[in-house]
Amino acid sequence: MDLEKKISLLLIEDNPADARILEELLLADYGGKYRITKTDRLDNVASLLTDQSFDVVITDLSLPDSRGQETVRRIQEMNGDIPVIVLSGEDSEELAMQIVQAGAQDYLVKGKGDGYLINRAIQYSIERKRIQDKLAYYAHYDSLTGLPNRTLFRERLGRALVRAARHDFIFALMFIDLDGFKEVNDALGHDMGDELLIEVGKRIKQCVRESDTVARLGGDEFTVILEEIHNRDDARTVAQKLIDALSSPIDLDGEQVRVSASIGITLYPADDVTEVNLLKKADTAMYRAKDLGRNQFQFYQSGM
Repeated sequence: MDLEKKISLLLIEDNPADARILEELLLADYGGKYRITKTDRLDNVASLLTDQSFDVVITDLSLPDSRGQETVRRIQEMNGDIPVIVLSGEDSEELAMQIVQAGAQDYLVKGKGDGYLINRAIQYSIERKRIQDKLAYYAHYDSLTGLPNRTLFRERLGRALVRAARHDFIFALMFIDLDGFKEVNDALGHDMGDELLIEVGKRIKQCVRESDTVARLGGDEFTVILEEIHNRDDARTVAQKLIDALSSPIDLDGEQVRVSASIGITLYPADDVTEVNLLKKADTAMYRAKDLGRNQFQFYQSGM
């Protein structure tokens, strides 16, 4: 088997005899399938994960520099994308449950199992981690545009509030609603409507910084969190860029269509300091923009 196609395994075990047994069990029956890197301390893992790419980690729970669930937690902090299998000398269902709940994909007892069992556990753990990551992605991202969905948007807004309060930052929250989307969707069909939403998402992202959040709440509603801005004019500049970008013609399979956007803007802390009220005020400002003729932005004002 080509080396590039081998499963790259990181084994963290301070007992040389235990490390040798596991390596021999795997290589005896699956020698062409695995590339094994060994280390005896958790402190060495960070540099190994930086320098190399691993498909799975197998770790003892009792290491010279880490013990128990802390071992799993620290590995996940270093790289949460790699599935972790725990190899322990303690045959305890209660401990196994705790370890899996802590984030490990499997729990194996030393001396119980052969190469077949270990190989099966590795394959299962890699697949289980892949499925978990996929489910986590769809729980937080819009399946059409790939943008954060409503759930992740609320999480990001909550974190923005915490950071702004701690560091005395200003941030802007924008609600964006497309003008004319229903007409395009009805005239060209839902598939073209979906393509339009994908393009709109791309154009919004191009108008903001990488550190800002662009989310799709559903339908033709989008939001933007502009963090760490200096003043109202920063939000005004981005809003105008969005208006210009979204009003430019969009090519949908050879059909040139035009939509525009109504944008409502609210500022922290000038308008409010709570998540619920900021959301309401951005939404209110967006509807004010629609009432005034669409294709424009409005800042929240108390008179609204």
